[in-house]
Amino acid sequence: MIKEVAEKDIAECVKVIRESFSTVAIEFGFTVENAPRFTAFATTEERLEGNLTKEHKLMYAFWEKGTIVGYYSLLLQENKACELNNLCVMPAYRHNGIGEELLRDAFKAAGALYCITLNTA
Repeated sequence: MIKEVAEKDIAECVKVIRESFSTVAIEFGFTVENAPRFTAFATTEERLEGNLTKEHKLMYAFWEKGTIVGYYSLLLQENKACELNNLCVMPAYRHNGIGEELLRDAFKAAGALYCITLNTA
């Protein structure tokens, strides 16, 4: 089930983002030393909390048996655009259609905000 993330869910979202993006880091040889700003290393609770409370990003999570296993966020921009960030699925839950479901939900959420363009960061 996909639902909006609350502030109490931030720590779990950080874990999902970091673990999900770590597979890409390993595949491409990214490390905290050679790519410190890469999502797997740069995502922190403070940063995500700021995204939620200060930037007012909309954050959504895919829940499986009470645990977050997928995530994405949307930022409302100018000119009827939304920016999609950090769409990810935990490695153990991949290839089950969760990523596709999250992407469809992102389109739906962007449409509800009257966005006609969906940008990626």
